Amino acid sequence: GVASAPSVRPFTHASVRDFTAPTGVAYVPRKLMDLIGVASGDVVNLESISVPKAKSVTFQPNDTRWFQIDEEERKSLLEFELRRYQFVEQGSTIDMTYLGETHTLLVSKTEPENTPVSITDTDLSTEVTEAKAE
Repeated sequence: GVASAPSVRPFTHASVRDFTAPTGVAYVPRKLMDLIGVASGDVVNLESISVPKAKSVTFQPNDTRWFQIDEEERKSLLEFELRRYQFVEQGSTIDMTYLGETHTLLVSKTEPENTPVSITDTDLSTEVTEAKAE
């Protein structure tokens, strides 16, 4: 669904992990709260939307340290981390920790474009491009 509040970023997309919160309450991860500029107890607007299945997602590491990890390890790490997400959108980031170092990958492109895309139960093609210039 869509979460919005008067904030740094007017809206973002998030998915429901479970339905254990009381009616009228949503427990939101700190990263999402920081992204939309809300604090615990703030009121946000939630809207339910349908998200198309992804055909492909392209990632761009924030720096070249990502490529210092063995290729098979990188692949496994990305696959493992993506299991924590139901969808991604262009411009969002995924943080992964490997051997004590945090690696951030930008979602630089999705297909279909210009919409959040579901990455569950789909035959997803992924690509990692060159790192951002340091």
